[in-house]
Amino acid sequence: MKVITSVTNPLIKELALLKNKKNRIEKQMFIVEGYHLVEEAYKNNCLVQVLTTDENLNYSNIDIIKTTDIVIKKLSSTIEPQGIIGIVKMPKFEMKDYHKYLVLDDVADPGNLGTIMRSSLALGIDALIVSPDTVDEYNDKVLRATQGAIFRLPIFRCDLEKTLLELKKKDIPVLVTSLRDASDVTTLARMEKFAIVFGNEARGVNDKYLKLADKVVKITMHNDVESLNVAMSAGIIAYYLINK
Repeated sequence: MKVITSVTNPLIKELALLKNKKNRIEKQMFIVEGYHLVEEAYKNNCLVQVLTTDENLNYSNIDIIKTTDIVIKKLSSTIEPQGIIGIVKMPKFEMKDYHKYLVLDDVADPGNLGTIMRSSLALGIDALIVSPDTVDEYNDKVLRATQGAIFRLPIFRCDLEKTLLELKKKDIPVLVTSLRDASDVTTLARMEKFAIVFGNEARGVNDKYLKLADKVVKITMHNDVESLNVAMSAGIIAYYLINK
């Protein structure tokens, strides 16, 4: 087992650059923290290297580096990190003929994106499509919230208008969420195919996507509650459409 104890080690300085989005994209690599995410990366063949304070850790065919708490802290984004860091390659997915899409228009909060990814995988969504300005899926807060879904759920960052038009040509109904001029989701029948669009936490869905909707839907509110968190709304509507 290789040993590195200094934060000025060239490898550590290079790995620390992965905390920056630009460098992650350039290297097609990112950092995960904690035993669970490292294990998920390993199970999904994305784990490249591990830095750990645990002398007994063993992953077959993975480069493991014994290090110190100070080095772990240098690479970590949490206040009290676990003694393990994984260096991970970005998973690759092909855009094929999926049937159930969840589409995000400029979702800004990392916790929301991570929770939506985790819920989508659990509920049976085939793929996630996100706008270019949606928060980076490799943001450390997003990764923690996904609980490993990042390695198993296809996510595609692309022009939403163009992509929605392509899906409509494939006879996939486009549903758009809005509080205005919308039908309650419970009025819909169970759907085998759909692409459902959720908007930015403050602004909702852009009007240009509303114009592409085959159906505009909402969750009816009670007790003078105006709306729900986007991650909660996505989970409720996806569950209803798939399981009705």
